[in-house]
Amino acid sequence: VNGDSPLNFYDEQLFMMLNTHPVSTNFTAYVYAIAQSSTSGYGPAYLINAVTNTDWWYQLGIAYNWPFSNGTFDSGFHMIYMVWASNGSPVRGPVLLNFNGVVQGGDEIMLEMYFLSGNMVLCAYDTVTHSKAIALVPANGSQIVTSLNLVNHGYFTGLMTEWYHLRPYYGSEEGVIYKLPSFSGYFSLGVNEFYNSSGNVNTLFYSISDFSPSNNYTFYNLTYGGAFETSNGIYYVTGSLYPILINYKIIGGNFNEKLPVTYYSNYQKITTYMPSLIFVNPGSNITVPTEIV
Repeated sequence: VNGDSPLNFYDEQLFMMLNTHPVSTNFTAYVYAIAQSSTSGYGPAYLINAVTNTDWWYQLGIAYNWPFSNGTFDSGFHMIYMVWASNGSPVRGPVLLNFNGVVQGGDEIMLEMYFLSGNMVLCAYDTVTHSKAIALVPANGSQIVTSLNLVNHGYFTGLMTEWYHLRPYYGSEEGVIYKLPSFSGYFSLGVNEFYNSSGNVNTLFYSISDFSPSNNYTFYNLTYGGAFETSNGIYYVTGSLYPILINYKIIGGNFNEKLPVTYYSNYQKITTYMPSLIFVNPGSNITVPTEIV
């Protein structure tokens, strides 16, 4: 199914650009499939993006209620991909593909693209239900690089939450968690919203900031145009979830005792154990025991 979404929509993009990341001939990341939609019924796409050494751009992700140019949308979760040439022109897509099984809201999705025998393999895999969607497209280039980020046409290697709206959008999103397989020590966080009018692209707002974390204990935030995003170089979060690293020290008592933590994430009650990195909704109450007997 071709999911043509031209720029007469207001296109909001929250992105993490990887400025130094060992991607080489493949790029893999994980994202949780969150079912969310605006009043129009349109939902976002959760994407990985890769620039090749010939300056072609490949986008792969999972989309929810992705819109068509006639104002309708394709309900539910689908794999989505798009290919852009080095001159800035779209070559293929957006294309929506069905999974070969069920994808549930909240499932962890592995997104993977890699070169194989002159092709680029694009794959989305549900690690919970084992559903999969896959596509092969001609490869232009032989490596995925970060050296061409934003050099031409806004292409970059990294992660993105993209959402089309019918009107200017200055709101937030439900929290979406991405995870990289390895630490990125230099990245940029950006927020962008634009629309097309009479063939011209008009920017409503744009902001980008660079970060160079020395470890993965600190999260760096960007808030702009009503949007929020944060990353520690491994996790990347867009929308209304806030990371909290919980640790503790035991004075006396049983060192084998597990300390439960109860909190709400995307409005679902979750219990885990300290020490732990958790992602909580704004205003969430975090419950921990004050004494272990």
